[in-house]
Amino acid sequence: MREINIAESDIAAVTTQLKQISSDVSTPTGPEWSYPPAVKVIDCVLSLNRKYDTFVVPRLKTFINNHPKTQRVVELAKLMASYRTPHAFVKQELNYNHEDRARTLDSVVKYLCTVIEETKTIEQEKDGLTQWAIKSKPHDYQTLKIKGFGIAGFQYLRMLFGADTTKPDVHIIRFLSDILNRNLSATESLLLLEYA
Repeated sequence: MREINIAESDIAAVTTQLKQISSDVSTPTGPEWSYPPAVKVIDCVLSLNRKYDTFVVPRLKTFINNHPKTQRVVELAKLMASYRTPHAFVKQELNYNHEDRARTLDSVVKYLCTVIEETKTIEQEKDGLTQWAIKSKPHDYQTLKIKGFGIAGFQYLRMLFGADTTKPDVHIIRFLSDILNRNLSATESLLLLEYA
């Protein structure tokens, strides 16, 4: 990742704005923060560029109802492997006919399985994924080389597993761009928020 220099004046402007709205910001309490690891992974990949409440939530609820025992990422990997292709799994289990998104989900699940390969219980898996999320850095998404899974998806996955960071989605980028009165990249937005 190329080095991005963040101006002190930009950090100060964002910090001032964040202080002004800090009393309006609360800790997230939605169900996505307490989903089991397998569901968090589906949540993360399905939510990429999709409306969360109308598209993602109904699919997650259906998956949870149909597969209440699929809690761990390794269990999700086994369930996915029982289908002819990742696309067949996503079509059948998530009611989503999107081959590229299916490949992305498959790649993310396989990657996380390497992170937690020594775990034997759901608690060990959760601990392993939390440690991974905290130790990972935003630019690490590049090492995964997963098509369709950029910095926003990577950051959201880290957040779901306990990292204290943010996801540079269109709303965050727009918010920061408005403060500074110029267009910002996702990476620049993320770094600016972390500094602030």
